[in-house]
Amino acid sequence: MATVLIIEDNEVVRMTLRMMMEDEGHSVCEAEDGASGIQAFNAAPCPIVITDLRMPNMDGNSVIEALRQHELPPRIIAVSGGEAGEDDRKFGEAARNSGADQVLRKPVRLEDLLNAVKSLL
Repeated sequence: MATVLIIEDNEVVRMTLRMMMEDEGHSVCEAEDGASGIQAFNAAPCPIVITDLRMPNMDGNSVIEALRQHELPPRIIAVSGGEAGEDDRKFGEAARNSGADQVLRKPVRLEDLLNAVKSLL
């Protein structure tokens, strides 16, 4: 199993994602916003990062771009919330353009998240 960094500003969503990953045997680190997520990754690089796209202090696309510059860049799963409207599609498209390996829509289904992590390991 792998170490996964979860960057998510919503505490309930972050806790749910953590439990999903831990139940599958992964180790989890957490950060509550993009800036602290970058700090956590720099302190302890890991192979997988799950990041929200809409966050205070540093949005997910900026996080993705920063992580892609690291000497050991992780595989990145971007999670986009909200309705399936045009704005949400633009966030997902921007995440892919920034370098996200996978983009999932909230609420994230356990099966989709596990398949995304498995495919990136």
